[in-house]
Amino acid sequence: MKQKRFLIALLLVFVPLIDSVFLGNTFGLQWHSPLLMYQVSVHLVPVKLLLTLAGIVLLFKKPGTGVSKLAEFSAVSLGLLHICLLAVACLGMVLFGTKTQFYRANGNIQLYTADVGAMGKSYHYFSYLCRKPFGFYTLTPISKEDWLGQFSFSQQGKQLVITLQENSEASENNTISRDIPLHDCE
Repeated sequence: MKQKRFLIALLLVFVPLIDSVFLGNTFGLQWHSPLLMYQVSVHLVPVKLLLTLAGIVLLFKKPGTGVSKLAEFSAVSLGLLHICLLAVACLGMVLFGTKTQFYRANGNIQLYTADVGAMGKSYHYFSYLCRKPFGFYTLTPISKEDWLGQFSFSQQGKQLVITLQENSEASENNTISRDIPLHDCE
């Protein structure tokens, strides 16, 4: 019984930690859309926090000896660090909100805008959503653009067309066109 409790405690600590550090949003699943996967990952942050906390509590209830004591110490140390990071993430989401407004889609063209309002440079990442069976997808990068201000985008044939709304320069430079690598979806 003690070994079973110890293994459950280790799983409760390390599975959320592995997801947070190595697997990306929602265990790396790509289902339906990038926005949905981001929203699911946001809702999983408090769940991962509670699971890690439960694992640490279970580890404190069972005193270890020898090798299990070292594993327990490592798991508790990493778990406490993970709890601190998840708590900061939860606090940040409460205070500043989530990044859902930085995701946009038009058909199969997906847009993610990074570092909006930060001190660094802002970029727009355009990708083509390749549909797979059972609602899964893969993203094929199209282009990375510097901050464009207000704009709209659409797919016209095998081209991504970005139309700038405000352009202080000559009016002939108000569209940007990029090739969509559709052959990567096959």
